[in-house]
Amino acid sequence: MSLLKLKKDDLPYVIVVIAGLLTWSLQHAVDRLLETPVVEYSIQQKSISGDSTFTTIRFSNITTNKRFDSLHLLIQPLTLFSQPTFISGNKMAISNSNPTLNFDHENGTISLMILGFQPEQNFELRYYTLKKEYPSIRYSIKDSVLYLSPPGLSTFLINNENLIILSLIILSSITLIIFIPKS
Repeated sequence: MSLLKLKKDDLPYVIVVIAGLLTWSLQHAVDRLLETPVVEYSIQQKSISGDSTFTTIRFSNITTNKRFDSLHLLIQPLTLFSQPTFISGNKMAISNSNPTLNFDHENGTISLMILGFQPEQNFELRYYTLKKEYPSIRYSIKDSVLYLSPPGLSTFLINNENLIILSLIILSSITLIIFIPKS
């Protein structure tokens, strides 16, 4: 079978080979992404009245095998008019992670220290500001490397790896079933 002279009967096999290569490539890419521990964050802002805004920042440890000890997050600059609130997410007991939340009114900085951020855990930080401000997020962590990332292609691949691979397998199977030559 020459690549340039494909017959109509060869089409399903070519599609299955391409789907197999895509599946392998995806798996390889996600494995490489998981070698670097990733914390994904998303910011949602909702105007309340005038310029005041309610902001929610959601942090998710999307790695499957890396616990972050002593993760320190710094969110600034802010003109808050309420104390920030820490909301634990799935699988996260506040007592286990020992979060420490501080707000410096002079500098408009929220400081959050989490002693143990487990794999696949998440939490939210909520606060009200006097005006619409997009926060700047910085971090520090002891004895580890961390990639703090907004939602994007890399975090989408990590979060949906199994679904994407399953879709490619189903597509390959359907292609073979539809195009199998009648013997």
